[in-house]
Amino acid sequence: MTNKSFPRVRSVTGGTFLMPRHEFVEWVKQQGRDIHDPDINDWDICGDTLVHTAAKQGRIDVMEWCLAIGGNVNADDNLNAYRPLNCAAENGHLAAMKWLVEHGADIHWINKYGTTLMMDVAVGGSVEALNWLVSMGKEGDVSTGSSDGHTPMHDAAKHGRLAAVKWLKDHGADINAREDNGTPLQLLTVQIKIFQRGLRKAIKENSSNAWNKSTQLERMKATLQWMKKNGAV
Repeated sequence: MTNKSFPRVRSVTGGTFLMPRHEFVEWVKQQGRDIHDPDINDWDICGDTLVHTAAKQGRIDVMEWCLAIGGNVNADDNLNAYRPLNCAAENGHLAAMKWLVEHGADIHWINKYGTTLMMDVAVGGSVEALNWLVSMGKEGDVSTGSSDGHTPMHDAAKHGRLAAVKWLKDHGADINAREDNGTPLQLLTVQIKIFQRGLRKAIKENSSNAWNKSTQLERMKATLQWMKKNGAV
């Protein structure tokens, strides 16, 4: 990015920036982005804009800078038709979600695959974010499915988000909702087998990622046991 891309602009909130200009430039470099790239909304190799990347990390300070120099909070990524708000939701960053909505992100947007924001929140597993969505009038999305029948319950179960599974069930979601690939329990069962294979490989290769996979696998197994005891098939 050229110096022209980083003008001496005011904070979009009308106050001072949450991070110095030189720290923002350094953050851009750390993401592997070309500092001379003229367009703040260009996609990187993963298909993300800088706003997407900052949202995944929950970096409100970075998003403040991005918006001040022309970043788009409603930009689609180049792979999954995801927006920064979806990215923040999937990673459990409620504060970033609120900030994005306050600055123009569309809370009602559904991507071309039929993915709602509540589905992405279910992936991240934040009960606080689920409660916030309800407070924002999105309680109807608890059981809303995509064209293939996929619901937030499928996402919460598949990723082993037990707290979210319990919350969704308590709020009327069908624990046995069926999509093209099966019920939430069936999706979780398949995911556990995938992680078991991945864990065995990581251990064999003495990978530093083995511990992380092991933790995720235990979380999934706990979710599986609870679901079986509470009527899931």
